[in-house]
Amino acid sequence: MVAVSLSDGATRWSADRRVAIAPAAGDDMVFVVSEGTVVALAAKSGDTAWRVPLEGAARLFHDGGWLIVSAEKGEVVALRAQDGSMLWRHDPGAPVVQLPAVGGDRLFLSLQDGRVVALELRTGRSVWQRTLGGPPERLLPLGDRLFVGSADKYFYCLDAKDGKIKWRWRTGGEITGAPAADERHVYFLSLDNQLRALNRGNGNQVWRTSLPVRALAGPLPMAGLLLVSGISAEIRAYRPVDGAAAGEVAAAGELVAPPHVVTTASPLGPRLVVLTGAGHLQLLAPPPPTIPEWLPLVWWD
Repeated sequence: MVAVSLSDGATRWSADRRVAIAPAAGDDMVFVVSEGTVVALAAKSGDTAWRVPLEGAARLFHDGGWLIVSAEKGEVVALRAQDGSMLWRHDPGAPVVQLPAVGGDRLFLSLQDGRVVALELRTGRSVWQRTLGGPPERLLPLGDRLFVGSADKYFYCLDAKDGKIKWRWRTGGEITGAPAADERHVYFLSLDNQLRALNRGNGNQVWRTSLPVRALAGPLPMAGLLLVSGISAEIRAYRPVDGAAAGEVAAAGELVAPPHVVTTASPLGPRLVVLTGAGHLQLLAPPPPTIPEWLPLVWWD
């Protein structure tokens, strides 16, 4: 594990641990799974804060003081992120295939057998389940609705209260990654190389844009644009209003993971961290504003 400074790319600390799955972060800690143990490391120093033996962990998810661990065989475990205390365990009957999502007081799971399951976040009690036509992708809870794509080539809008299908949209390929949304529209990518915008209320298509590359993950909102990354060195931007291309930026090499938006305070605004197949970690930021060649002179008495 390596911690890298966002200001200059220098290594702040490293920890000699074999890490097989993506870490999670929150509460000034970084959470990893190493040799059958969930380990919490202090974000500033890398020192071990706590350890909990937990065999078979496949995914880590942090939200609001909760650390949710999903196991390879299906069990979901909730730990208190601050100290690793066990809060509850739940076996949904099938493996979790995507990172969970939290909406209000509920935890939503995507299961391998095609089910979306809603649990009570505080207790792990099952609230409802809905079977889709294929394994669900990443979930997006928004108020009283839950948006999710599926391997059956449909994009769904579910009622977050009871899981009933409000509407669905047929695509030409499997949905990939998590959707994104604003006040009026929801945006998603499918493996027929299409970026779509649908009306959040009724599911009608607003626009559709063909992509020159197969996407790695769902659309990424940043600075009023939708960013799309594929197995290439380019990250492409599209306008949410009409899907028109808005430029592209080249990374140091072919990407091996979706970009990550950094929203911490910076004079440059949001920044983008990318990882290439050659092992390069790169920070991308918007260019500074252009200063005109001629500036008016202002005189004070």
